[in-house]
Amino acid sequence: MSLFKELKPVEVDTNIWKPFIQNKWFDKNFMSICRILQLVLIVGSILFGIWSYFPILKNVILVLLIFIVHEGIHIITIYGKGNVSLTRSGLDFWINTDKILTKIRFWIFMTAPILVLSIIPMLLYFCTNGILNELMLFIAWVNLIIARTDIVNSILILLKPSGSVFFRGYYHVTKKHSNKYNK
Repeated sequence: MSLFKELKPVEVDTNIWKPFIQNKWFDKNFMSICRILQLVLIVGSILFGIWSYFPILKNVILVLLIFIVHEGIHIITIYGKGNVSLTRSGLDFWINTDKILTKIRFWIFMTAPILVLSIIPMLLYFCTNGILNELMLFIAWVNLIIARTDIVNSILILLKPSGSVFFRGYYHVTKKHSNKYNK
């Protein structure tokens, strides 16, 4: 097992494995949809005034720390599940593994940073006050902005049939978990 090892290209049997996003239009426009969600979240964060809580330099440092913790949470959820690769395209980053993940494991991988860095801080926001209150709201909003693709992917994972397993942008339904709705 290696952390951040470049994963070797693989041939996927498309008779068994189906693309994670099967709708051609949605697949083609996936990043545009995620960017629109990100824009909505940025506008929401501006309306909530989170960018005025701290000086600009502290905002930049906090955003970088939130990003590092966010990606670290992804890594923790699949650590020990094979080699891990960090892929970058422009300002976008993805963490991949070369192992097959069950539906629940893949959903946890995709959703854990949202739960830890957005949902929990939002709940803590109601239990804190002062600077800690502002920090919780800042962490929650910034992480949601970072997690735009995770949010969309988490929903898509939930829509897949029970017994689905996932591998590098593909999925298939295992027979042992198949039911009348998976045919």
